[in-house]
Amino acid sequence: MSTEFSMTNLHRDVANAAEQYGLPDGFEAHFAKSELDARELGVSLQTLAPGEQMPFAHRHREQPEEIYVVVRGSGTVTVDGVDHPVATWDALHVAGRVTRVFAAGDEGLEYLAFGRIQPPNDSELVEVDGAATAE
Repeated sequence: MSTEFSMTNLHRDVANAAEQYGLPDGFEAHFAKSELDARELGVSLQTLAPGEQMPFAHRHREQPEEIYVVVRGSGTVTVDGVDHPVATWDALHVAGRVTRVFAAGDEGLEYLAFGRIQPPNDSELVEVDGAATAE
């Protein structure tokens, strides 16, 4: 693959890693780093079925920030315990160190996440009540 240009279909060509991360049916997570031959910037497509909430929140130790863009549906993002409604084409900036978790509304929720490619053990999974879980 060329390092000057690459292209992939996030839904069709990128495997759904949701099961690998312990997510139940109704969730999809497509991480396109290798398919795009990315060296520094990552993108993922995340899908939550209607009424579903991610079973865990997350935050980062080193990654400075992430950008999220809602491409379909609506729901809520909880950032450090504060709920924020989100809808189609909302763009969000979240600092790496803060805890975030998404929940879908009645239509479901689909969003893109953009961030620096993470070093090993950068992500910390957090129980929805705020307690740290696994890395």
